[in-house]
Order: sequence, then C-alpha cells, then structure tokens
Amino acid sequence: MAAFIAFTCIVISIISSRMQRSVINPLTIIFVFFSLMIGLASMGLYNLYDVRDDTYIVMIVGLLGFLIGYVVISVVFPKKRNAYLVTENRYEFKYDTLYFLYFVTIVYMLYRGFSVIILLTQGYTLGEVRGAFTSEVLGSSVWAVIYENYVNKAIIFMFIPIAAIDFFAGKKDKRLLILTFIVAVLSAIGDGGRVIFYYVFIHFLIAAIVYKKRLNISKKMKRIILVLLVLGVTAMYIITKMRGPSASIIQQLYLYLAGAIPHLDYRLYIIDSTNSHTNGWAFLSGYLKPFFHVISSIGIINYPQSFLNSLDLMNVDNFVNIGDRITFNAFVTPFFYYYLDGGIIGVFFYSAAYGVICSLSYNYVKYKPNIKNIAIYLLIMQGVLTSMVRWQFVISAYALSFLYLNFVIKKKKDNDNLDEI
Repeated sequence: MAAFIAFTCIVISIISSRMQRSVINPLTIIFVFFSLMIGLASMGLYNLYDVRDDTYIVMIVGLLGFLIGYVVISVVFPKKRNAYLVTENRYEFKYDTLYFLYFVTIVYMLYRGFSVIILLTQGYTLGEVRGAFTSEVLGSSVWAVIYENYVNKAIIFMFIPIAAIDFFAGKKDKRLLILTFIVAVLSAIGDGGRVIFYYVFIHFLIAAIVYKKRLNISKKMKRIILVLLVLGVTAMYIITKMRGPSASIIQQLYLYLAGAIPHLDYRLYIIDSTNSHTNGWAFLSGYLKPFFHVISSIGIINYPQSFLNSLDLMNVDNFVNIGDRITFNAFVTPFFYYYLDGGIIGVFFYSAAYGVICSLSYNYVKYKPNIKNIAIYLLIMQGVLTSMVRWQFVISAYALSFLYLNFVIKKKKDNDNLDEI
C-alpha cells in the first residue's frame, strides 16, 4: 500500500505542476512531501517499525480531501491571462514600525541570550536549555511567557516573509536582510532551535521564484548573501553540537521525513485505543490558546476544562519508540490533529479546508499579486513545507503572525495606487 500511495502522490504532483505551470504551488509540494515521507518510511531504515494499513487509509483520506478542496478553488477562482507578474502596488511596508520592532526584538533576545549563556556556563547543554526553556530562561512570570509565545515569536515569524519580499521588491539598502539574519541567529541561540534557518531559506527561495522577473542582485549584495550563508551554516553546525550527542546528520535527515509516519501510526493507535477526541478545539487552538491564556491571567474566566484536556491530548513532545532503539517526538503531520478533532470524517473535511486555504493563497498571488498577498502566501508555504511536523496553526506564534502583518503593511492612498511596480 505504501508504494502505491507514494507513486500516486508523485503522479498527482507532476500533473499539478504541469497544469499550474509552477513547482511552487502548494498542491504539488504537499504531494511531493508525502510521497517522500511514505516512500522513505516504507524502506524501514534504522529499524523503523512497520505502519498499519489503518494509518495509510487516514493519509489517503486526508490527501484526497486536500486535493478536492484545492481543485475546487482553482476551478472557480476568477482568472486573467499573463497575470503571474507582481504588478499591483496597492500596499507598502511601514518601515518605521518595522525598524522599531526589530530594535525591540533584538534587545529582548540579547537579554534572553545572556540568560542562556549563563546556563551554558553552569554545565547545561543547549538541548537541555531548550527542554527547560520556559522555567529556566523565562522564569515564573506569566506575562514573560505570554510575551515570548504570543508576541516575540509571532513577530519573528512575521519578519521573515517581510524581509524576503523587501529583498526582492523593497528598498535598495536591504537592511531587513541583515536584521533578519541577526534575529535568526539570536533566536537559535536563545531556544536551541535550528528550524528558523530552514524557514529563512524557504521564504527567500519562494520569494525569488515569485519575483523571478525582478531578480537583479548587485555584486556587493551577492557577497553579503554568501557571507550570511556561510555564517548561517556555521551557526547551525555549532548549535547542533551544543545541543549534545545526537544521531548522524544523514540519520537525522532521514528521520525528519520518514519518522513522522510511524510516529503518526503510534499516535493514531493511542487515540483509537483510548477513544480520545478534541471535538474541534485542535483546529483553531493556535488562536484560542493566547485568548484563554490572557483572559485567564487577568482573572476574567478560567480555561474551559475541555480545552485543557484537548491541550493534553495534542501534546506529542514526549519521546516514544518508532523503531528498535529509535525514539521520536513532535513530528506527526497535520492528519494527527484532524483525526484527533473529528476522526476519519474530520481528516477529510479539515484537509479539504486546508486545501481551500492553500489554493486561495496561491491564486491571490498568481492573479491578484501585492506584497500583502505574497507575505500571506509565504507564511502558508512555510506550513506546507513543514507538513511532516504538524498542522502549523496549532502554534500560536505562527497563527498570530498572519494578524501581525496588518501592523507593518498599509494600503497606499488612492492617488499613489496609479503607480505600479
């Protein structure tokens, strides 16, 4: 069954890329990702456990739902010829606001980084600091946790697509590129994570493709980019070593893709055996968590018990065995959350809803392009290109970053809209 699903995903991705004349459409990428994940998992390298047919059925239903939702929007979305050009200039960045937010973020993260350095000098590894981040680095302050999770992290998510767009279509000095790299390094040091460098790569790569007819980089900027790439790779290597002993790079890369499938299998088995469901809380939890956290902290109401129960059910951070001497956590694909919310029916309808969201985002960039639509699309693609991990909207920082775009992007006055890029 695994080989059939992987082959079918490849065929659909090829047809999609041909029909939409683009390899960066979400439909193609989703199906390429799952063909890789399922194909690699079926190989059983590093003694990975076999996956039940029931889990493959869940994935088939989810992929079918995504395909239907995506195609429906692609068919009905109003189109015009030769529209894949960034020609609409109705929005602009609020650079003063952006520079202020960069300043506040960098100062805060330098302070946070200092706390991490103190822990490292006391003998902690960066992996241990990452595991005890909230208690050891942020302390016991509720408002410090709220600021970190719902403001600072969300702003960092927002910075990356803004910097990518600015690099290709914004000011000529490219300051946001340098500032974003600084933020990325400080973020990686502060919480021991490396994924932010992957996010930066995703956003700049896709933005380069979107702005393909506007790509004109000076020799000076090419040297700056090369230096930043070298520094970024070096930072990832150092952070990997500082996190303590781990598997080889090849094994890590394999497990990052393949491991999600047997891990999903394990988690679905637990859901079925305990008959546990979140009844709709999971799908919107990224927006609900900050809402309940804030109003409960100021004493208005307490968390609904059913929501607290759903958070426990959604927690997949504990390590479990997915193979002989192979433990794994976190990576469960979006289908875990859909299944947890509504069973196999939930998988189909939530996947279809995600397909609608992705298709709308892609078509707005293709047929009604402006910097706001492109920024939203880049964030959506960040979620698509991390499909092996989770339904990204359960992460409040990611969910809120879409809202924060409204604070740094403004609509131009009517008399300015006559000038196009």
